[in-house]
Amino acid sequence: MDASKKVGILARLGRNELASRLILGAIGAALFIGFWQFLLEPIARVVYGNPGLEFPTFSESIGSLLSSFTHKNLWNPNFMGDHLASSLARVMLGFGLAAVIAVPVGLMMGWIRKFEHFAFPVNELARPIPPLAWIPVAIILMEGELKVIFICFLGAYFPILINTIQGVKSIDPLLFDASKTLGAGRADVFLKVVVPATIGHIMTGLRVGLGVAWMTIVAAEMIGANNGVGWYIYATAIQQGEYTQALGGMILIGIVGYIIFIAMDVGERRVLKWMGMR
Repeated sequence: MDASKKVGILARLGRNELASRLILGAIGAALFIGFWQFLLEPIARVVYGNPGLEFPTFSESIGSLLSSFTHKNLWNPNFMGDHLASSLARVMLGFGLAAVIAVPVGLMMGWIRKFEHFAFPVNELARPIPPLAWIPVAIILMEGELKVIFICFLGAYFPILINTIQGVKSIDPLLFDASKTLGAGRADVFLKVVVPATIGHIMTGLRVGLGVAWMTIVAAEMIGANNGVGWYIYATAIQQGEYTQALGGMILIGIVGYIIFIAMDVGERRVLKWMGMR
């Protein structure tokens, strides 16, 4: 293939965003899988000077993951589908609570200066603390499922809150002046200017918050659950020493996280398009 044809292919990929994403994404994934399958273990042996080092390959990890959907162990009474359903339910509960609280609080903090002064110190002091650092608090104050949901809630809360506040503060002041000139009251300005203009930032916060909540599920289930994908990874790796199964669970975490990202991205695009903002 000559250079002109190569340039033509790249140009067509550049014009077709979907094709570009699919093809280039597939190439990137194939390179990563190939590295894991054929090179990771030999390189690790050389780096650490340990010729007996064994690391599960990608194919072994995938095989273990697929097997977990149809086989149980004495220490693992559930199929992987059951673990996945439990983890998703916990994440969605924590995320849902975070959205219900963070969006109104963020709107009020961005819109009402006195409320921002009231709520900012507590939120800003808590925001830099990683969700996993709250595990001791969850262990002391909560029981069972609440501990897991609480950690997922914290993972989602602050991204939603910060994006919502930023959305309100980024509204063009001319919109407020125009609405007041037309006779709109404070409530009308809030409902018809502030909320619609902030939707894009809220959707971004929801997308990021859900992703962070899903990331925290592994550690959260280690402290307050006896099932779920996070518990499965912990039990197989730490308690059973079955690292191939643990890596299979990690692959599932990544796959589901990617699906969540795509679903939220599509949802955000559709909401903004429906509102005439894209």
